[in-house]
Amino acid sequence: MLSLIVSSYQQHYFEQFSENVKATIGDDFEYEIIQQWNPSVMGICEAYNKGAEKAKFDNLLFVHEDILFETKDWGSILIDYLKSDNVGCIGLAGANYIPNTPSPWWVIEGYANSHLSHFNKKTNKRYNYTFEAKENGLLNSKIIDGVFIAVKKTVWKKVKFNEGLKGFHGYDIGFSIAVSQIKQNYILNKISLVHYSSGNLSKEWLESVIKAYSFVEKAKTKIDNKLELVCFNYFADQLRYLGFAMSDKTEYLNQFISYKKLGLKNWLKAKRKIKAIKKYNN
Repeated sequence: MLSLIVSSYQQHYFEQFSENVKATIGDDFEYEIIQQWNPSVMGICEAYNKGAEKAKFDNLLFVHEDILFETKDWGSILIDYLKSDNVGCIGLAGANYIPNTPSPWWVIEGYANSHLSHFNKKTNKRYNYTFEAKENGLLNSKIIDGVFIAVKKTVWKKVKFNEGLKGFHGYDIGFSIAVSQIKQNYILNKISLVHYSSGNLSKEWLESVIKAYSFVEKAKTKIDNKLELVCFNYFADQLRYLGFAMSDKTEYLNQFISYKKLGLKNWLKAKRKIKAIKKYNN
């Protein structure tokens, strides 16, 4: 009933993950785990597409190997949600707004939610996040975090992961936004897991997010001018702190500043932000 697809490069994590799935997914629940061994030999988009091609079930779950499920019988819970014809992606974290500026979901204030636990290996601390939802446990979303992306195989076939992204970042943004153009994405608070990574914001990460944005058409939605400025400023700061050359910073900031999205007042503030970054170039 469910094919779990993992782009894997840490065998000890994969073995731990496989045992955890066996113990939690549900007795007599039909599933398979497709380990696409990938120690940086291909981008995650290619790995996920190769794995999905091998899948024998109609329901797919693209998932990281450094996680542990805590909900019992979660397989049946997930399948029940995937039955609806209008469902696109189901995730555990994401945002129900697509900013004009390339942005991670957690920056999209007022639209971002997650039902995840993160374990920081350095501090040995666990951080739990969740959200309130209607009785069905779902919230509408557009962008889905890549730690857990469930989708029907028929939907994946229409969109697939864009193999123009060669690395290991941005794939979730590109895929979930593309799916949101044809179906409704959701995030769910009925399946709990622990993720043993908090992510790594790097220059490569931001370059991938920028590229992911170039591949998708963003649907026309109600514009939140205030939020657009928040995302633009975050984007500008990341370009600065992650070591982009001044020429690249100028190109990207001019590319993504939008009078229509920001409105006059915020557009002027964004222009001042660009001026400040040029002045304090480092």
